[in-house]
Amino acid sequence: MSHYSTEVTSSKIKSDNPVHQRLLFGYYSAKEYIHGNVLEIGCGIGRGLEIVIKKGTTYTGIDKNKKLIEEQIQNFPENSFIHGTVPPLLEIENESFDTVISFHVIEHIEKDDLFLEEIYRVLKPNGTLILSTPNKNKTITKNPWHIREYTDLELLQLFSSTQFKLISKKGISGNEKVNHYFQMNTKTTQKIIKLDFLNLRNHLPSSLFKIMYEFFNRINRFLLMKKNPEICLSISNTDFILTDDTKDCLDLFFIFKKKR
Repeated sequence: MSHYSTEVTSSKIKSDNPVHQRLLFGYYSAKEYIHGNVLEIGCGIGRGLEIVIKKGTTYTGIDKNKKLIEEQIQNFPENSFIHGTVPPLLEIENESFDTVISFHVIEHIEKDDLFLEEIYRVLKPNGTLILSTPNKNKTITKNPWHIREYTDLELLQLFSSTQFKLISKKGISGNEKVNHYFQMNTKTTQKIIKLDFLNLRNHLPSSLFKIMYEFFNRINRFLLMKKNPEICLSISNTDFILTDDTKDCLDLFFIFKKKR
């Protein structure tokens, strides 16, 4: 998996900027909930690492991408990083973290119930889980990198079988500029889907579909930027908002507590 695959949104590729800023907004929104020893599952490119380490006492990041982990070790040597897939959280002791951050990860996890069990295990009593995931209601087409996506009710249903207590249920949305960009993205994506008149996206092996998806997704983002550079390049994290509307938002942004 490349650093520059659309599975891992780049902070450097200009055409990725709207999605990068959308993801970065989650970290700014999480600031008030971050405390103590922090574990980030899916730390990736370290998108919000500088934000998180200012709020926590210690920071540990885990990611399946070995190259990205090696980069974070070089960039932030005073923090801890683990290369590995989850679940389980093999190298993490019981009740060792005050805060767990997991942004846009759970949709990639086959055993999502075990994933939550492991997070619960490593959290201290009254510890905080900050979780975000794409809103299934806003999905335009199948994403080969995702095992499944969730509506707000489906995510709450998953958590209902755990001991977590819901603290906050929000959605991430944007202002007029953001909405205009993602509306354009929807239109161009729908045009691309029409080219797949053989419905290959639902019949190709996963490995081949990922190649096809990656190609068209990258081309789509590039063309959107070329056609609308003033919008694409000017979007910042401040153009996004937290909303009580978890039906029509871009991402779900939920906060949970581990019961004492």
